[in-house]
Amino acid sequence: MTYSLKSMRSKGWFALFRVASTSVLTAPLLLTTSHYPLTTPLRVLVLDQGLLAQECADLLGFEGHDVFIAEPGSSLLASELDRTDLLFSINFHAVLAQAAAKRRVPYAAWIVDPLVNRAKLEEEREAASPFCRIFSYDREQVALYQSLGFSHVEHLPTGAAPAFCQDDAPPGEEGQDVPIGFVGAPLVEKTNEFAAYRKQIEGMIAAGKDKKGYFQKFLEIADACVAEQAREISRFLIPERFSALEREKRIQVISQGWSPEKWQLVLSMSKEAAHSHRVGLARVLSPLGVTVWGPGEWTKVLAPGMTYGGPADYPEGARAAYRRCRINLNVTRIYAGDVVANRVWDILACGGFLLTDHRAQLERHFVIGEEIVCYKSPEEALVLAEHYLARPDERARIASQGQKTVRERHTLAHRLATILSAIM
Repeated sequence: MTYSLKSMRSKGWFALFRVASTSVLTAPLLLTTSHYPLTTPLRVLVLDQGLLAQECADLLGFEGHDVFIAEPGSSLLASELDRTDLLFSINFHAVLAQAAAKRRVPYAAWIVDPLVNRAKLEEEREAASPFCRIFSYDREQVALYQSLGFSHVEHLPTGAAPAFCQDDAPPGEEGQDVPIGFVGAPLVEKTNEFAAYRKQIEGMIAAGKDKKGYFQKFLEIADACVAEQAREISRFLIPERFSALEREKRIQVISQGWSPEKWQLVLSMSKEAAHSHRVGLARVLSPLGVTVWGPGEWTKVLAPGMTYGGPADYPEGARAAYRRCRINLNVTRIYAGDVVANRVWDILACGGFLLTDHRAQLERHFVIGEEIVCYKSPEEALVLAEHYLARPDERARIASQGQKTVRERHTLAHRLATILSAIM
């Protein structure tokens, strides 16, 4: 059962009511005894923040646990901890970890966002305790959190959400009216701070506030880093190049070493490079016909051969879009590291053919060329797209095998079983 603790918060008392959002779940995808044997139902408090939080809450509730959802900052969150067997959140929250440790309540944090914690390391060091279990979709973060004093840190990729695992028949060639599609943000402005940073600095230069040339040197460093990263799609190099260019230009941008503010600046440059990757790939493939779904700012960067398909809200809108495409693209944000994006699992789970940028992590889960297809440059992506658009039978075979692999081993239910096993 899944309940909400948030709707009647202003009246000062608990409003508990069932969430009727588990209709998409089917028996093979649940936390059944084949995954994790349920002996005693747990009372699980889930933080209502982050992509996949609601899906995880629904799965746990459908399995028979008493699941309660609380908003960040709610007073109900603290009061409910005293009656909780497990506190769960998407991404790590130091305040939650400290509150759980004080009450000796196990806390499981599943990190599924790139670089979100780099700017908060010292704060998180203070939150390490034996009651905290950290799971990260980025293998490199395991050593990072271990170095901060966390005793249980485990690599755990994300998995396919239940909405993408419905047992619909494949749409077939006639139902796939979009040659190539991509669902996601273009990172033009809405989630990309680099343009704002750059405009602010250019204004300071124009106002005569750069007599020593500091701001001009900064722009040269930033532009060089973005340009180099835009040409490199397989390796995140901005932090290394940023430090090297600081030494070369003989300046320290913001501070010596890696302060939270400096990480934020690097992240903004990384988003600008990721924007170049996504828009650039779509333009390279546009002669074959590319439809993009996501924020409306896509309309600012469309080229001939590109069509804006609308917002495609997660999960149902995204699922409908994936099933319309003969080829589904994935472009991993370069700063995310060697991870498998949610988009990969979801596309495959609903029977879509996937053409994705290569990441070493993919080889741990899939047979490349048999279950998914990978490119290492936009030019290679064009060659592969032309090849598979002309071979529907081969495309359908690969999509079917990829779907089978994900549904059998890589759903959110499988991942939650791993988390529960570590807690119990």
